Amino acid sequence: MTMVKMMSSTSIHYVMLAGILFIFSYRFYHENVIMKEKKRGVKSVYQS
Repeated sequence: MTMVKMMSSTSIHYVMLAGILFIFSYRFYHENVIMKEKKRGVKSVYQS
């Protein structure tokens, strides 16, 4: 019974870690895309 409880708690921890990693990677990717778009916008402004 204790083994099952430990397994469930560790799986919950893994799910939480995976969710946090996913959120961080998503935000990092989103910010990178925004930065690229901003740089592209600056380049287009300079070109025009």
